[in-house]
Amino acid sequence: MLLVSRNIFTKSLKKFNTNASKVKQFGKAILNNHGYVETLSSGIITAKGLNKVASGELVKIWPSNVYAIALNLSNTGVGLVLCGSDTVVNAGNLLSRTGSLISIPVSFQSLGLAINPLGYKLGQNVLYTNSLIRKPIEAPAPVFQQDNQFLNHYLLV
Repeated sequence: MLLVSRNIFTKSLKKFNTNASKVKQFGKAILNNHGYVETLSSGIITAKGLNKVASGELVKIWPSNVYAIALNLSNTGVGLVLCGSDTVVNAGNLLSRTGSLISIPVSFQSLGLAINPLGYKLGQNVLYTNSLIRKPIEAPAPVFQQDNQFLNHYLLV
């Protein structure tokens, strides 16, 4: 497995001037965990590479440090939903897997706040980390059961 650091990607990004056809020269070994933006339209990214990405996994976009969620996996590419501004993302930007599925951070400090899917307060880059518990987005709802006598009383009346 070929390990490539962030510095090599940023240097290569400058060297190739975000030309997507030249990013392909890195080879298939890098495309398992890395890829590049092919198209971007209305917050939806079509990407090449990222062969080992999982559905619902966070993907980091270099050099803008914006995240996206992998949702549409196919043989021809990966469909990503952007979790940030699309003005800083361009075709040819490099992508890398984070290895973590999308989850919502939950704490008492985040009660009553409007947060984005990554847990940041809207309009600020503040992540509330005290007593932070990460819960998956598609977690089952808690089950509340009532006493049978209570239900029978209201159903028979």
